Amino acid sequence: MLNRRRLSVAIGVAVAGLSIPRQRVEAAAPAGRGRILCVMTSTGEIPGTSRRTGLWWSEFSEPYAAYRASGFEVTAASIRGGAVPVDPRSGGDGRAR
Repeated sequence: MLNRRRLSVAIGVAVAGLSIPRQRVEAAAPAGRGRILCVMTSTGEIPGTSRRTGLWWSEFSEPYAAYRASGFEVTAASIRGGAVPVDPRSGGDGRAR
C-alpha cells in the first residue's frame, strides 16, 4: 500500500532539487521499496534571448546518486518528453551520456 508521507517526502525532494543527507533519504522509504519520478526542464534557451540554458547537471546527478544508493527506483523525464537540454555552463551535454 502507498505510504503518502513517504511519497510526499520523495516528491518534495525531487521537485525542489534539494541535496539532502542520505540518512533522511533512507528514512523516507526502506531500501528497494520506493519510486521517484524526476521531472526536468525541456527549455534549452531563455525566452527572448539567445542564451542557452537547461538542466544544471549537479541538481539532477547528486540527488539521483543519493536516491539510488538508498534503494529507490528513479525514473527521469522531461516536461515535454524527449531529451533534456543541459546548461553548457554546468558541464555540457557530454556529461549526460
